Amino acid sequence: MADVGLSRFTHWKLERRESNPYTPANPRLCNILAVAQALDVELADLLPKHIPDLRR
Repeated sequence: MADVGLSRFTHWKLERRESNPYTPANPRLCNILAVAQALDVELADLLPKHIPDLRR
């Protein structure tokens, strides 16, 4: 991936879709924006099509 200012550890966590072992990734918005810009895609392209209900 192009250099987007993410630490190697953050990049590693995003690739593995984990925040902590066995915990789904929960990246910061600025990290998602950095990845979208590096890939030259829209932010919406990186988000799930069906947003889960997080109010539970």
